[in-house]
Amino acid sequence: MSIVPTSAGTSLMRYEVYRHKNTSPEKLKEDLDFYGQVESEDKWLANGAQSNLNSDTYTIGPFHPGVEKGVTYLVKLVKNLLHEHVDEEKKRGNEWWPARRSNPKGIGETVEEDELFCKGVCSSAKANGTEATVGESALAW
Repeated sequence: MSIVPTSAGTSLMRYEVYRHKNTSPEKLKEDLDFYGQVESEDKWLANGAQSNLNSDTYTIGPFHPGVEKGVTYLVKLVKNLLHEHVDEEKKRGNEWWPARRSNPKGIGETVEEDELFCKGVCSSAKANGTEATVGESALAW
């Protein structure tokens, strides 16, 4: 099978079927019927996915309980983490951005000093046209 896009919203599906020379006509029909059923289901799924792509919102359908256990586990995990995050924000009374850098309380250094230090270590003073300093000392290698 090959799928050939013919426009932004349509595709042409081409099929080539091969069989062993000793395959009986009954077995070939059985296999082609099964293949046709799978293709019909896949076409239905693909059309549904395309309609989601053409809309302003995405809706999901049910997962197969026997085949998509990994997907359902991941969805459950992400949903639980999101609920825990929202619960934490409600408890704190404001938005919570755990990956955002902040100035820890009780430590004398500021984020700006950390940034200046890192810039001084990672770049030479001549490359950026300024002399990088930390406190009173210049970083010169």
